[in-house]
Amino acid sequence: MLAEYVERNNIQGQLKFNLFVGASTGAETEDRWAKNDMIDKRYPHQVGKNIQNGINAGRIRFADKHLSEFGADLVDGFCTLNLVTFLTICRYKRQTRGKSRYCCC
Repeated sequence: MLAEYVERNNIQGQLKFNLFVGASTGAETEDRWAKNDMIDKRYPHQVGKNIQNGINAGRIRFADKHLSEFGADLVDGFCTLNLVTFLTICRYKRQTRGKSRYCCC
């Protein structure tokens, strides 16, 4: 996971990305990224105490918008980027030899 890499190598604030997601990627995940100063921009939704603090302190650039307008903003070019990256992170539970394990993909 990205946060583990940042924490293990003590590079908080050096690995940053823009997070454009129509909903939450998960309060635990986003809050950890914010705690490690990994989020540069967040649009249009935010969740978690560390991300709120980062926005209020000016470390995270944030624009609040109704989620129903987010898709149209992307299509209409309001979120223009030189490089667009879609990062999907999921956690799922699988059974291995009778034990439940959580995996990331």
